Amino acid sequence: MLHEAGVDDLEWYARTHDLVVVCTGRGELSRLFPRNCELSPYDRPRPRWP
Repeated sequence: MLHEAGVDDLEWYARTHDLVVVCTGRGELSRLFPRNCELSPYDRPRPRWP
């Protein structure tokens, strides 16, 4: 199931599900997962393909 979620939602999903996959963009959840420069060569979003 896909669902737009905030921090409170993520805490609920973590308590009630065995696996939670989080994909962040520019929303509030992105602040919970800072970029690890050792694992990612990108420091900004990649360009969109036409």
